[in-house]
Amino acid sequence: MIIFQKKLFFLITFLLTSNFLFADPCSLPENTISLDGGDVWYNVNTDIAGFQFEVDGTTVSGASGGDAASAGFTVSAGGSTVLGFSFTGATISAGCGTLTSLSLNGEPYGLSGIVFSDTSGNGFDVSYNQPPDCDSGIFDCLGVCDGSATVDCSGVCDGSSTLDECGVCNGDGSTCLELFFNLDIETTGESTLFIFQDTISSLEIGDELGVFDSNGVLDSNGNTGEILVGTGIWNGQQLEIAAITSVDLS
Repeated sequence: MIIFQKKLFFLITFLLTSNFLFADPCSLPENTISLDGGDVWYNVNTDIAGFQFEVDGTTVSGASGGDAASAGFTVSAGGSTVLGFSFTGATISAGCGTLTSLSLNGEPYGLSGIVFSDTSGNGFDVSYNQPPDCDSGIFDCLGVCDGSATVDCSGVCDGSSTLDECGVCNGDGSTCLELFFNLDIETTGESTLFIFQDTISSLEIGDELGVFDSNGVLDSNGNTGEILVGTGIWNGQQLEIAAITSVDLS
């Protein structure tokens, strides 16, 4: 008896939190900025009319590009200070993206002294978000760098649910389809067409079909009789079954 196993496939969507590696600026927590190399990422809920911050750990020789440049901001960098504003009153729309790209003279470890102002000249709170320290950049579902936690078949991170032998999550193995006819035969390219009348009404989708040789060789002594030589499962359409036929070599 052979147990036919059905495989279940699950598409799991993970929600990235602040404990995960930030793949893009829009995955940052709201009203934070972060460093990705020399790129200053932002995610804010207020239009930006000006900004200033200090680069910790190194100095800055220049700043260019990003949404600040697209908005026509003037961005100046001197020492470890970066200042951005517009002479024309332009603003950077609320949202997320790359604020500006810095030319750094060393390895920074963060941003501090952060000041952001809105269109009325009032400051609003923006903080620095430290990216996780993970050389591989690969996190498991618990947010652990190079961790081994996985999502189980119930969609629970590091859960204990498993598939049974029938492919059912937390199943008891009672739903497997049992095949009583089992033959695995490669086709040879030769075929014979058998036509059964459509008046046969007892077949249902999923029924097993067996092809028997009524005069097959049963044992090494040459005894003959009915023997299973091919199998298939009815799918409601034309069915191809590979089978073995006996040859009279006398």
